[in-house]
Amino acid sequence: MKRKLIILSSIVFLLSCVPWFFFRYTLVNFYGLPGWALHILGSTFVYAIILVIFINKYWSHMADEDSESDSEE
Repeated sequence: MKRKLIILSSIVFLLSCVPWFFFRYTLVNFYGLPGWALHILGSTFVYAIILVIFINKYWSHMADEDSESDSEE
């Protein structure tokens, strides 16, 4: 996966954590939490998992690309 695609997908997932893009003001509560707060907690958890996957899978690949570009100069 290319670096720009990883960064773009990370930004998209991060923006999905913002509740006012998806919710209008409602009085829906789940165990005392408003719906938007539950959305934030869930999407933040999913975003954290996605970041862990990206870091574990692509960290060494990106480091190798940086070292190759430094050695070419």
